[in-house]
Amino acid sequence: SAKKKKTPTTKKPPGLPPTPVAASPPLVDKWGLPADFDERAEAEPVAHVAARCRAAPSQYKNAALSDIATETLPSNTIFDATACDPLWLPRLRLLHLDPLVLAVDDLLSPAECDAIVALASRGRRVYEMPRDFGTFDKAHASRRTSTTWYARFAEPEVAPLLARAARLLGNADDDYVLRRFEEVQVARYRAGERFKWHEDAVPPSLLQKEKGDGGQRLATLLVYLSGTGRAEDGGHTTFRDLAGVRVAPRKGSALLFFPAVSSSSSSAGAAELRTPPPQQWLPDDRTVHAAEPVASGEKWVSQLWLHESPYPPTIIKDDNDRDESLARFLTRGTLGTPPPTTTRTPSPAGT
Repeated sequence: SAKKKKTPTTKKPPGLPPTPVAASPPLVDKWGLPADFDERAEAEPVAHVAARCRAAPSQYKNAALSDIATETLPSNTIFDATACDPLWLPRLRLLHLDPLVLAVDDLLSPAECDAIVALASRGRRVYEMPRDFGTFDKAHASRRTSTTWYARFAEPEVAPLLARAARLLGNADDDYVLRRFEEVQVARYRAGERFKWHEDAVPPSLLQKEKGDGGQRLATLLVYLSGTGRAEDGGHTTFRDLAGVRVAPRKGSALLFFPAVSSSSSSAGAAELRTPPPQQWLPDDRTVHAAEPVASGEKWVSQLWLHESPYPPTIIKDDNDRDESLARFLTRGTLGTPPPTTTRTPSPAGT
């Protein structure tokens, strides 16, 4: 019988690895942050960012600025301890050195906090931001599940906050500092609500300084209008790349940090507020932070941002005369003085 011919086979050379399958690039937003993630699973610092951070030396961690030499602090932000009202230095504590993060003890009294919450709750003299409206775009809105209101500059409830913010960041008797603030923002977080990882700096592509938009955000003042500082209540403010900086909300206290840094090696302190600084202000990716989910009850906060140049009211344009409001501040100098301290237990997380 005829023999069947064998079909020749081609042998692969030994030792060749299997052909790799190209991985899909991760889905990120305009800031390079994960667009969809689980808050806890993505809590690890980014190595190349964390490597550029400097924690506060052990002898200065949580120390009051009145006990720290000013030359110890970095000079790449708008903050200048020599321009800060001396009455406030004992209430400013160092949480992280570079990027600079400060805790502010008893910025507002309990009654002043309650007044701001009531202002937003009534809803008559404030503007409620639609849920799908982000600070910079709709993608940014998807990172937040809280409710946000904006208040007019003339509201008496926000006067202490504006006046004291000016004392922390410059001269409260100088309306040029006050003109750099955005409208006061008030936010409410109910149980389970949060704000995922984000930066406060304005994306450079959206800046329109030639149109008088105030330029970059140079400082964030985040004020807790509720909370006892208990870790089990949740709602912590967490910085992704700053080891150990995780702050539990405590009514009347605040965080002060700086979402943009100077590209210049020279000091960029408050002394340069009056004239446009020659350096460029760049978003600081080391300040990525989040508001963790609230475990129980409600969390109320107020946010205030300082810009590099005068910022015109943009959210509420009717009956929001900043000049008239500032005239009231400048004739009520006692608004900027520290309120009485409150008795509290130290927070086990972050402060």
